[in-house]
Amino acid sequence: MLRKALKPLNTLRKSLKGDFKNSIPVFPEVKRDTWCPMPWLGMGVRSVGDLRYCCHAQSSPEQGLLRDESGKCLNLKDNALAAGKNAPLLKQVRLAMLNGERPSGCDRCYREEDAGIQSRRQSEKLSWAEHNIDLFRRHTEEDGTVQEQLFPLRYLDLRFGNKCNLKCRMCGPTESDKWYELTPKVWDGTTTFKDGQRKLKIVQNEKGQYGLEVNPYQWYASEKFWLELEKYLPRLQRIYLAGGEPLLIDAQFDFLEQCIKLGYAKNITLEYNSNITALTPKILRIWSQFRKVEIGMSIDGIGPINDYIRSGSQWAKIEHNLRVLDGAEGYFKLWWACTVQIYNFLHLPETMHWIIKNDFERINQSNLGREIFTPHPLTHPTFLAITTFPEASKHKIKEIFADQKQKIAAEIEKMERVGSGSSDETDRLVLRFQNVLDNYVNIMFSKDTSDQKSKFWDYTEKLDAIHGVSLKSVSPRTYELMK
Repeated sequence: MLRKALKPLNTLRKSLKGDFKNSIPVFPEVKRDTWCPMPWLGMGVRSVGDLRYCCHAQSSPEQGLLRDESGKCLNLKDNALAAGKNAPLLKQVRLAMLNGERPSGCDRCYREEDAGIQSRRQSEKLSWAEHNIDLFRRHTEEDGTVQEQLFPLRYLDLRFGNKCNLKCRMCGPTESDKWYELTPKVWDGTTTFKDGQRKLKIVQNEKGQYGLEVNPYQWYASEKFWLELEKYLPRLQRIYLAGGEPLLIDAQFDFLEQCIKLGYAKNITLEYNSNITALTPKILRIWSQFRKVEIGMSIDGIGPINDYIRSGSQWAKIEHNLRVLDGAEGYFKLWWACTVQIYNFLHLPETMHWIIKNDFERINQSNLGREIFTPHPLTHPTFLAITTFPEASKHKIKEIFADQKQKIAAEIEKMERVGSGSSDETDRLVLRFQNVLDNYVNIMFSKDTSDQKSKFWDYTEKLDAIHGVSLKSVSPRTYELMK
């Protein structure tokens, strides 16, 4: 079985030595760096089971959704993963990248890079450094088709529905089922919402519990899917697991235990996006058997501001779980993946100070690639984006951050342990933290969406009333700068 699975790899090795002959066209070399390994090596599954080529394409008009020749969305309820390999959109994306063009679905990464932020595209290029554009150029056919034996599925992005335990302010019912109850309260009695091409209706049962009239988010309950997934195990190297909150999905851990049983866990890196509130000893035991576990921890600030944004979270529990992960058995890579928005923007320096001061073994590692602090800018809803700060407030924030940059540099230089401990590494880490603040100031000034301010206040005050909290008490500076 394993020998059979390795045959495609041996074929690919021969091709790299020039022993593989075919008539596939050679694309012209282009100097513009727009390519990403994901359209060749990966596949994504949305929370409703739709196939897409990348999670970051979600913000584009076509949402990265893969369709068949007739235009119908490919969904794991009716289709196999293999159906997406050479979907029309994916072939178009490959051809655009090989020609040095920027596919519209990849705009989020390019915009982040233009602002000086390390994008997912750049991180994936580092993760798959053994695969370069010359390899893709040689073995991509004229219409963008690639052969499974040359480019087997190496990376899989799985979104396990919208089951969650939090009601994050920048979220909604597509990402958290806890928002079913909130939606009609916040949006004036609205009980419908869209997810991709679907219009879904929120209903109450006889006990007053909220749910959906038709629920597409439980696609992963299909035994057929898990059996198909096992076929990819010999060649899978990375699995990205998200939700909702992925740590709440029991079926996932049954599958991971099967990976261990079959002997493939030692070859697979698991990557999570998790709020880490649902960590258990069982999860840690399973993770310890895998090659590596990487966790982008969805934490949006220190203490009250995180709990304000992520309603239902408790900072004491998060801090405890951070320390558990920092010392857990196994090979872990942890980074702080907060969503930068109006509510927490002024708290970014505070978060940096806390990370620097705490003596974490894993979070304070600063090797190139996934940095210890990798925030991402919120773009939707626009009324929560940092571009919505009034112009005068933007200049005040810029001044605040200029002062904080000097304090952060002083703190880093006092650290007993920074990466390898070299002065070059210390300088790099200082620059990294300072650049985060500079880059987000640039993003803040990149647009003027201050016309959304009234929507911000309407939304904020409704949620404050529902949750029994107040932005003014949790973040008085933000309150004043938005007024």
